[in-house]
Amino acid sequence: MVITMKETIVYGKTIALALKRGAEELGVDEAKAEYEVLEEPKKGFFGVGASDAKLRVFYQPSPAEIAADFVRDLLMNMQFEANVSIESADEEGAAIAVSGEGLGLLIGHGCTVKSALNEMTMVAEGYFAADCIRHINFRHRVDMPIADMVYRVLYEGASARRCMQELTTKLI
Repeated sequence: MVITMKETIVYGKTIALALKRGAEELGVDEAKAEYEVLEEPKKGFFGVGASDAKLRVFYQPSPAEIAADFVRDLLMNMQFEANVSIESADEEGAAIAVSGEGLGLLIGHGCTVKSALNEMTMVAEGYFAADCIRHINFRHRVDMPIADMVYRVLYEGASARRCMQELTTKLI
Protein backbone atom coordinates (compact mmCIF):
# COMPACT_ATOMS: atom_id res chain seq x y z
CA MET A 1 0.00 0.00 0.00
CA VAL A 2 1.29 3.44 -0.90
CA ILE A 3 1.07 5.95 1.95
CA THR A 4 0.55 9.37 0.45
CA MET A 5 1.34 12.66 2.07
CA LYS A 6 -1.42 15.24 2.17
CA GLU A 7 -0.34 18.77 1.36
CA THR A 8 -1.62 22.19 0.35
CA ILE A 9 -0.31 25.68 -0.40
CA VAL A 10 -2.00 28.42 1.65
CA TYR A 11 -1.75 32.14 2.28
CA GLY A 12 -2.41 34.16 5.43
CA LYS A 13 -1.68 37.54 7.01
CA THR A 14 0.63 35.69 9.43
CA ILE A 15 2.36 32.33 9.43
CA ALA A 16 0.07 31.19 12.27
CA LEU A 17 -3.08 32.09 10.30
CA ALA A 18 -1.76 30.38 7.17
CA LEU A 19 -0.92 27.25 9.19
CA LYS A 20 -4.40 27.21 10.72
CA ARG A 21 -5.99 27.51 7.26
CA GLY A 22 -3.75 24.74 5.87
CA ALA A 23 -4.54 22.36 8.73
CA GLU A 24 -8.26 22.99 8.22
CA GLU A 25 -7.95 22.28 4.49
CA LEU A 26 -6.15 19.01 5.23
CA GLY A 27 -8.64 18.07 7.92
CA VAL A 28 -5.98 17.58 10.61
CA ASP A 29 -5.18 19.13 13.95
CA GLU A 30 -2.71 22.04 13.74
CA ALA A 31 -0.35 20.20 16.09
CA LYS A 32 -0.03 17.32 13.60
CA ALA A 33 0.55 19.52 10.56
CA GLU A 34 4.05 20.42 9.42
CA TYR A 35 4.89 23.39 7.26
CA GLU A 36 7.49 25.08 5.14
CA VAL A 37 7.52 28.85 4.78
CA LEU A 38 7.66 29.67 1.08
CA GLU A 39 7.29 33.43 1.54
CA GLU A 40 7.44 35.47 4.74
CA PRO A 41 4.62 37.97 5.28
CA LYS A 42 5.52 41.59 4.51
CA LYS A 43 3.89 44.59 6.14
CA GLY A 44 4.96 47.05 3.47
CA PHE A 45 5.13 50.78 3.90
CA PHE A 46 1.69 52.16 4.76
CA GLY A 47 0.28 49.00 3.24
CA VAL A 48 2.09 49.46 -0.07
CA GLY A 49 4.06 46.35 -0.96
CA ALA A 50 2.35 44.22 1.76
CA SER A 51 2.00 40.52 1.07
CA ASP A 52 0.67 37.50 2.91
CA ALA A 53 2.70 34.60 4.18
CA LYS A 54 2.80 31.63 1.79
CA LEU A 55 3.15 28.17 3.34
CA ARG A 56 3.31 24.61 2.13
CA VAL A 57 1.40 22.75 4.83
CA PHE A 58 1.70 18.98 4.82
CA TYR A 59 0.78 15.95 6.85
CA GLN A 60 1.98 12.36 6.70
CA PRO A 61 -0.83 10.12 8.00
CA SER A 62 0.14 7.08 10.04
CA PRO A 63 -0.71 3.58 8.76
CA ALA A 64 -3.44 3.39 11.44
CA GLU A 65 -5.00 6.65 10.19
CA ILE A 66 -4.88 5.39 6.61
CA ALA A 67 -6.56 2.14 7.69
CA ALA A 68 -9.26 4.05 9.62
CA ASP A 69 -9.87 6.29 6.58
CA PHE A 70 -10.14 3.19 4.38
CA VAL A 71 -12.67 1.57 6.71
CA ARG A 72 -14.63 4.85 6.96
CA ASP A 73 -14.71 5.19 3.14
CA LEU A 74 -15.63 1.53 2.68
CA LEU A 75 -18.56 1.76 5.09
CA MET A 76 -19.68 5.05 3.55
CA ASN A 77 -19.63 3.51 0.06
CA MET A 78 -21.68 0.61 1.42
CA GLN A 79 -24.09 3.23 2.82
CA PHE A 80 -23.44 2.21 6.44
CA GLU A 81 -23.61 4.93 9.06
CA ALA A 82 -20.82 4.21 11.52
CA ASN A 83 -18.26 5.94 13.69
CA VAL A 84 -14.70 4.77 13.11
CA SER A 85 -11.92 5.44 15.61
CA ILE A 86 -8.41 4.21 16.33
CA GLU A 87 -8.40 2.42 19.68
CA SER A 88 -4.66 1.78 19.74
CA ALA A 89 -1.76 1.70 17.33
CA ASP A 90 1.88 0.60 17.39
CA GLU A 91 4.49 -0.91 15.06
CA GLU A 92 2.65 -4.25 15.04
CA GLY A 93 -0.69 -2.87 13.89
CA ALA A 94 -3.76 -1.03 15.05
CA ALA A 95 -7.12 -1.72 16.65
CA ILE A 96 -9.86 0.15 14.82
CA ALA A 97 -13.25 0.39 16.53
CA VAL A 98 -16.49 0.80 14.66
CA SER A 99 -19.75 1.64 16.32
CA GLY A 100 -23.00 1.46 14.46
CA GLU A 101 -25.21 -1.10 12.80
CA GLY A 102 -22.58 -2.59 10.46
CA LEU A 103 -22.18 -6.15 11.74
CA GLY A 104 -25.90 -6.82 11.88
CA LEU A 105 -26.42 -5.50 8.38
CA LEU A 106 -23.56 -7.56 6.95
CA ILE A 107 -24.98 -10.71 8.55
CA GLY A 108 -28.51 -9.72 7.49
CA HIS A 109 -27.32 -9.55 3.87
CA GLY A 110 -26.34 -13.22 4.03
CA CYS A 111 -22.72 -13.07 5.17
CA THR A 112 -21.67 -15.64 7.73
CA VAL A 113 -20.54 -14.30 11.09
CA LYS A 114 -16.99 -15.44 10.35
CA SER A 115 -16.91 -13.69 6.97
CA ALA A 116 -18.51 -10.54 8.42
CA LEU A 117 -15.90 -10.44 11.18
CA ASN A 118 -13.12 -11.04 8.66
CA GLU A 119 -14.47 -8.34 6.35
CA MET A 120 -14.82 -5.81 9.14
CA THR A 121 -11.25 -6.13 10.51
CA MET A 122 -12.38 -4.14 13.54
CA VAL A 123 -14.22 -4.39 16.84
CA ALA A 124 -17.70 -5.88 16.35
CA GLU A 125 -19.65 -4.46 19.23
CA GLY A 126 -22.40 -6.79 20.46
CA TYR A 127 -20.98 -10.03 19.09
CA PHE A 128 -19.43 -11.18 22.35
CA ALA A 129 -22.27 -9.66 24.39
CA ALA A 130 -24.74 -12.04 22.71
CA ASP A 131 -22.86 -15.04 24.12
CA CYS A 132 -22.66 -13.44 27.55
CA ILE A 133 -26.39 -12.64 27.59
CA ARG A 134 -27.23 -16.21 26.65
CA HIS A 135 -25.20 -17.60 29.56
CA ILE A 136 -26.77 -15.17 32.03
CA ASN A 137 -30.28 -16.00 30.77
CA PHE A 138 -29.57 -19.72 31.07
CA ARG A 139 -28.15 -19.36 34.58
CA HIS A 140 -31.17 -17.33 35.78
CA ARG A 141 -33.70 -19.29 33.69
CA VAL A 142 -34.94 -16.24 31.82
CA ASP A 143 -36.65 -16.70 28.46
CA MET A 144 -35.52 -14.02 26.01
CA PRO A 145 -36.53 -15.11 22.51
CA ILE A 146 -34.88 -12.19 20.72
CA ALA A 147 -31.56 -12.71 22.55
CA ASP A 148 -31.79 -16.44 21.79
CA MET A 149 -32.38 -15.69 18.11
CA VAL A 150 -29.39 -13.35 17.96
CA TYR A 151 -27.21 -16.03 19.59
CA ARG A 152 -28.39 -18.69 17.12
CA VAL A 153 -27.61 -16.46 14.12
CA LEU A 154 -24.22 -15.37 15.42
CA TYR A 155 -22.92 -18.58 16.96
CA GLU A 156 -24.85 -21.49 15.44
CA GLY A 157 -25.04 -20.26 11.85
CA ALA A 158 -28.83 -20.16 11.80
CA SER A 159 -30.51 -18.26 8.99
CA ALA A 160 -31.49 -14.76 10.09
CA ARG A 161 -34.58 -14.90 7.87
CA ARG A 162 -35.72 -18.25 9.30
CA CYS A 163 -35.10 -17.10 12.87
CA MET A 164 -37.17 -13.95 12.27
CA GLN A 165 -40.04 -16.05 10.90
CA GLU A 166 -39.90 -18.35 13.95
CA LEU A 167 -39.70 -15.38 16.29
CA THR A 168 -42.66 -13.66 14.62
CA THR A 169 -44.74 -16.84 14.94
CA LYS A 170 -43.72 -17.30 18.59
CA LEU A 171 -44.42 -13.70 19.62
CA ILE A 172 -47.78 -13.36 17.81
